[in-house]
Amino acid sequence: MREESSPQVWGRTSLGAAAVVGVAVLALVGACGTAGGGGRPGSANSPDGAVVSGAPTPSATSADLAAALQRAIIEERHARATYQNVIDALGPVAPFRSIVTSEETHAAALETVARTHGITLPADAEPGAPLPLTIAAACAMGVDAEKADVQLSDDLPPEVAGYPGVQRVFTALRSASVDEHLPAFQRCA
Repeated sequence: MREESSPQVWGRTSLGAAAVVGVAVLALVGACGTAGGGGRPGSANSPDGAVVSGAPTPSATSADLAAALQRAIIEERHARATYQNVIDALGPVAPFRSIVTSEETHAAALETVARTHGITLPADAEPGAPLPLTIAAACAMGVDAEKADVQLSDDLPPEVAGYPGVQRVFTALRSASVDEHLPAFQRCA
């Protein structure tokens, strides 16, 4: 028998996480068009008319940004594929049905960041983790996946220190994992 939770609770979780990430992406895109926003080179002019590069500080390079975004998108796509595998095998069970949608939003946010900075991301070919046989085991796997997302988020910001808008997106993704996804998986594990 499948264990279901209240649709209102899981719906709020998905919408709350999506809203946090969406706001961070909007802030990033807005920051990329202003001087000092850490955005694309040549994205704004200084008061004297000279082009302001918006180049990263020496602590981060565009190669660091590309590597960080590639690591993050692979992790998000892996989580999405894993959670979709659970749904495909066990049905649209909570919390997977709402969190898979949230993971799609996370991946889309990272894709937007990459496009904003002219970075090409790897193709989406993540198969996800092998499927556990029970919902409880799948939820335990979700706990592990979200802990890995949090660790990755903790590791990435120093790599993109010169890109404050990107750091905000990573912070929003981390918050979604810590505040929404991890507790949901812990409750069902």
